[in-house]
Amino acid sequence: SIDVFCGFSPGGPTDLLTRTVARGLERHLGVTVVPGNKPGAGAMVAATALANSRPDGYSMAVLAPEHFGLPILYGRATYALEDIYVIGQVARFGSAIAVSADSPWKNFQQFFDHVKKNPGVKYGHPGVGSTVYLRMENLNKYADMKMVGVPYKSDPEIIASVLGQHVPAGVSTITNFKPQADAGKMRILFNFEPSAQSGLDPTIADLPTVFGEAVHDFDIPLYLVVPAKIPTEIVQVIERTLERVAKDPEFISDVKKLYLIPFYVDGQTIMRKILPVRMQRIKEIMQYTGLLK
Repeated sequence: SIDVFCGFSPGGPTDLLTRTVARGLERHLGVTVVPGNKPGAGAMVAATALANSRPDGYSMAVLAPEHFGLPILYGRATYALEDIYVIGQVARFGSAIAVSADSPWKNFQQFFDHVKKNPGVKYGHPGVGSTVYLRMENLNKYADMKMVGVPYKSDPEIIASVLGQHVPAGVSTITNFKPQADAGKMRILFNFEPSAQSGLDPTIADLPTVFGEAVHDFDIPLYLVVPAKIPTEIVQVIERTLERVAKDPEFISDVKKLYLIPFYVDGQTIMRKILPVRMQRIKEIMQYTGLLK
């Protein structure tokens, strides 16, 4: 059987996507594909396990570039970027800013005006260095919002803190906020992705509508990755299979149900053109937040 794992505990959006990818691969390869979890250290445990696994095509992982890139930039990784090969991108994470339904802000413009007039407004996030944190700090920088992040250990903690109004706002995935919004407990004010693509009410403010080209988003792509030393003929089989999976209507439908955005990009394009630029941007945002000197 083939193992496909992610760097987070069961039940979260990355885990759910990993299970969806595993089902798609199994359907198109005709072999057993087992989803799994190797949580810890912001997915560094999973990235390390993947980089050091046997290069035979039987170990794969679903990771964002930050999951394997941050440890390298921190100098903590026991592997190099050259030890990981990207088969392809399968989706993008939808991220949002949400507040309690009892908050005074009915829309993002009201919230944005408040933030601009009151530097230092706090927001909850799932950990310093997390993909969501870096995305929010990128917006913070380019929109000059001067918000201050408060780290939490988990997304449920962020939700509880926002509902208890310990912090005015939270930043997390739409997958986490949507059930709370549907229950009338939270209000999603802002979507980093186009709202219509994310399955949200299209009237919810989103980054392209509010800021246009003035703010360059730090999107969160999710890749299927393998150890770099896999034989070329095996890599080609996995690449062809992933492309079929990514274009499968059933897979696309399953991804949308998670409020993620199906988005396929082939691995060659990522490795040659996208990843080098991405690593530089990660470094710049880390320097902006003080995570890197």
